[in-house]
This record gives sequence, C-alpha cells and structure tokens, in this order.
Amino acid sequence: YSEVTLKQIAALCLSPDGGEVGIWQSGRAPAIDSEGNLYYETGNGTWDGKKEFGNSVVRLRISGGQIKVEDYYTPHDYPALNKRDTDLGSTGPLLIPGTNILICGNKQGQLFLLDKRHLGHEHPGNPGVAQSLALNGGRVMGGPAYWDGPEGPLVYAWNEADFLKAFRFNGKKLDPNVFARGEVASTGSPGGALTISAEGSRAGTGIVWAMLTEEGSANHGNAPGILRAYNAETLKQLWNSDQDPARDRLGTLVKFVPPVVANGKVYAVTYDNAVKVYGLLPVGELGARPNFPPEAAKSQSPDAAPISQVAEGRRLFKRCETCHQGNSNRRPMGPRLDGLFKEKKMLNGKRVTDENIREFIQRGGDGMPAYKGVLSPDEIRDILAFLHALESKK
Repeated sequence: YSEVTLKQIAALCLSPDGGEVGIWQSGRAPAIDSEGNLYYETGNGTWDGKKEFGNSVVRLRISGGQIKVEDYYTPHDYPALNKRDTDLGSTGPLLIPGTNILICGNKQGQLFLLDKRHLGHEHPGNPGVAQSLALNGGRVMGGPAYWDGPEGPLVYAWNEADFLKAFRFNGKKLDPNVFARGEVASTGSPGGALTISAEGSRAGTGIVWAMLTEEGSANHGNAPGILRAYNAETLKQLWNSDQDPARDRLGTLVKFVPPVVANGKVYAVTYDNAVKVYGLLPVGELGARPNFPPEAAKSQSPDAAPISQVAEGRRLFKRCETCHQGNSNRRPMGPRLDGLFKEKKMLNGKRVTDENIREFIQRGGDGMPAYKGVLSPDEIRDILAFLHALESKK
C-alpha cells in the first residue's frame, strides 16, 4: 500500500493454484532489511518452488508494481511437516543487525539460522541452514528477540513449554549452551511474547518484557495473562503483574502480542476491553498495598489483608469463575462479584459483610453448592481479601 494514499500497489499469493500456505507467524511482522527486502515464514501447504511456497522462508521484493519471490528456503522434509501439521512458519523471522543472519523458528521447537543473501532453496540435507538449535521446550511461537548488551550479542527465546533462555551470538552462530535461564516455566501455548528495552548496550539497563499465560494454555481459547520483567543480563525476575494483583494484574491474555515500550511506559493489550499501562510509581508508593475502596474498610481493614492473601485469593477464585466472573467481561452464570462491597444486600437479603459472605460460601444456597469442608477458613479469608481488592466496573 502507498504510505501516502493507502492505495494498494501490489499483491502476492504464495499458493495461487494450491492450498493453505498461510502467513501467520504467530502475529509477528515481517523482517525488512536496509535494502527493502521482506522476509516471511509460511505455514503448511502446497509447494513447487515456482509459484507455491508452503513451509518456506521467502525473500520478497516490490518491483515494477509487483511483489516478487527473489529467494526461498524450504526444508527437504516439507511433505512430512504438512502431514504432521508441524508448520515451519509458527513464528516470524529476526534479522540480526550488522550481519547477514536471519533467525527463524518452527513448531518443532527449533531455531535455525539462514544467510539472507542465499536462503538455500530445497535440497536434501538442507545445506542452506547455517545452524539448527533444538530448544526442547515445545513450539517456537512468540519468536526470538535480540540485544547487543555488555555481555555481547544475546538472542532470547521463550517456547510454550520452556523457560526463558538466552544464547550468545558470535556474529555467525549461536552458542548451543544456554547463557542464562529464567526460573519460571511457561504453562502452555503460546509461550512468551518478548520485547527488549535498554539504554543501548549500557550495563544494568536491559529488561526483557514477556507476556504469556499465567496459568494453562491459550492454544484453543483464552487464558489469564501475566506480564513479567527480567534482567536482560542474568534473566533474574525483576517484577511481575501478579505481585500486587489488585493493582497490576494483566487480565485475559491476547496471545501473540508483545508488550510495547515507549517513553518510560509499558503498554499491554488485553481481551478485557483495556490496554494496561505500566510505569514506575512515585517513591512513596513503591510496594504500596492494593487500593481498597472505602466501602471495603467498613467490614474489613486493609491491614487485615496483606498482598499475599489477595494473590492467593485470586488463585482460589479461579474455581469460582465458571459461575462468577470477577471483573471479566464474559457473561457469568451467577452474580458478578466485582463491586460486591458497594452493594447494600446480597441476593439472600442479608447485608454485605465478610461474616455473611463467609457463611453463604460455607452453607451454599440459591443454586450454589456448599463449600464447607471444601474450602478451609483461611482459603475463604483469602477469597474475601481478593473480592475486596477487585476494581468495580459497575
């Protein structure tokens, strides 16, 4: 499209006479070099090396009002990849600055390096691949990220069933030995969508920001998400959005979308009709407790509900979300509970107090089962702390 008029200039179908060959790349954008070449990975589909380019890495160029395939790489076992639905194009390529190296990933959980000048076409043994590195942690979806820091160039990846990992890059290949590894494993698809922020190569400024599922997989549905921040040199966790969930929790993850860092803020989109904006708090507010509404203080003091109880209450509340949505936009089967303590009475006519809610949870009623003996008194206390901390959307 024209950058001025948005009029379409050219179009290209990589499977005009066949089928499939989607360019999905888990939502990643194409890689574009300084000469204007575009690099894409494609998914399962037909291939002939002429007009059909399923399971391939392609280099495209716009010329004479047309988009042309100038070069490509296709693994020799592409028929088997099609049969097993193990797409080559499960993520998008990454160009390493100052080199001719293009790093790609696939559903087999591998990173592979190509020379962007000569992608290699399709040959037995795949001689065009400069290096293939098995990460042994499920599919590569969120894709690799790169930072040339004080320890030298590093490439980061967080597969769907793996830990965040960093590998040294010597200008031509990755060191197969893990340079640094995070301590928290991804709980399922899609793994971590990564963004790096730093003041150039200055030590102590690099941060790896990762958005991923907090619990479970989002492979064929939605899942709660979490934003994590790591020291880019050591991969020690600096912060995550569940440390103070009442204030910072992310909400429902939009998979394949990395956080955006700009002007000292981190922007994270969610499926809850919200874009969360994170930034440094004033010094006096660092480590502050959740901002309980004044109404909640009438029945329970904020001092009685430390952050650890709120976090545990949120975890326990997941079993309640089938019927009661906390502050999600999904339609609940039972009454919504965000803003509960702003109501005067419960559905059974009793006043909204901790004691009355606790009794209702234990005894059940109005279609809700009794949880006495299922939830301990401490667990009910933690759920109450979480309900107090919810921000009302009413």
